[in-house]
Amino acid sequence: MYFLLDFDCVKQLKGKRAIYKWPSSNWTINRTLLIKFPPSSTMPSQKTFRTKQKLAKAARQNRPIPQWFRLKTDTKIQYNAKRRHWRRTKLNI
Repeated sequence: MYFLLDFDCVKQLKGKRAIYKWPSSNWTINRTLLIKFPPSSTMPSQKTFRTKQKLAKAARQNRPIPQWFRLKTDTKIQYNAKRRHWRRTKLNI
């Protein structure tokens, strides 16, 4: 997948993984850059049982601590430190 972007847009994509290529000399495009993005890794629709088990375990772990546990007198744990957001942190399955 290729995109033609202006140099102002490329500054915003500096942290992303992208392959920068100049357009060929016969193109008449000023101040643009051809960027190829790597293919995104998507989850297949037909998952194996092992993958489905790992996803189910991750879904069970990804919940806040119960309120009654927070109200206990001797506990210092106020929140689940291993909480995971679906878009920010991936499971790499």
